[in-house]
Amino acid sequence: MSQSVMNAQLIEFPRERVYPGASQQSQASQGVPVPARTPREAYGFLGLGGMRLTRRGRVLVWSLSLTFAVGVGVLLGQTAMADTPHDPQAVTEYVVSGGETLWSIAVAHAPTKDPRDTIDAIKDLNQRLSGALDVGEVLYLPTSS
Repeated sequence: MSQSVMNAQLIEFPRERVYPGASQQSQASQGVPVPARTPREAYGFLGLGGMRLTRRGRVLVWSLSLTFAVGVGVLLGQTAMADTPHDPQAVTEYVVSGGETLWSIAVAHAPTKDPRDTIDAIKDLNQRLSGALDVGEVLYLPTSS
């Protein structure tokens, strides 16, 4: 046993790897050391070494991504809730005559109140965005309590 150990030779391996390739072979044949690839180059960006996902793995990654996106959307999204129903409000029907405006109707209907508040109440009650009126149009006016 000791004799076989004494006959063993030490084999030196180059510190730098030599990869097959036209330019690398010519450099290696000339005795020029070729630098070894870094682990990032050897194993790819994620360090998987060229491994690929199976179909089951791709489906799993896709479903986890979708679940995550839906969860983030639910957590960060706004929730819509219905208003509580309002108490019924007493109204008066009013037919618009020629030359009338919401301001003139508000002043005639509630002379003691601020016309701007009355106009806002009329617009809300009739679900209107503008103050444009047509002759013969029926408006609902809030009755003052």
